[in-house]
Amino acid sequence: MTKPNQKKIPYILGKFPDAPVPRSEGDVIVHRALLEDVTGIAQLMDWIADGDIVIVEMTGLMSRDMELQLAVGNIQEFVEGDLNGQLVRLGSSRLLLLPPTFESARVK
Repeated sequence: MTKPNQKKIPYILGKFPDAPVPRSEGDVIVHRALLEDVTGIAQLMDWIADGDIVIVEMTGLMSRDMELQLAVGNIQEFVEGDLNGQLVRLGSSRLLLLPPTFESARVK
């Protein structure tokens, strides 16, 4: 609650992990994330475990091969192995993480 004469802090995309949006059962949020190092993986796992969709931009990791492989391997193991969801490559530097309640369509 905002007190009199207190400025209300606006939500800024990318600055806070959770938008101030009320949630109800069965809803889905599409999160956009910039993964700059492996420390951000836990937040991605939380979102996907909640049943949300995540689009991950990994441009900053592309030049660091070992860290990129570690990050993608950990994400893939959790999403596909533990949750039975899907990891879909979007171009050269992005991933789409889908919870088990969604499925991607393969384009031939």
